[in-house]
Amino acid sequence: MAAMVQRLAGWTVKNGAFKQEPRVDELLGLAVSGVSYYTYQDSQQYDEKHNTDYTLKNWRQNAATRGHIYLVDFAGYYKE
Repeated sequence: MAAMVQRLAGWTVKNGAFKQEPRVDELLGLAVSGVSYYTYQDSQQYDEKHNTDYTLKNWRQNAATRGHIYLVDFAGYYKE
């Protein structure tokens, strides 16, 4: 399972350590290749159909309350 990441005004908190995020104008070589929209209800229906518990384990309270998430797919090569 991927580590939980929090974003705070240009900083990333990952595994308890702060790391400054790269500036947007420095993210050369990457392009958004797709944006997917998933609803909490869709996720629950998937779990019921496939006998899984993804929704329970992975949807955080703020996303569940909002009722949807966006997943952004990037393509390309980025190097720090």
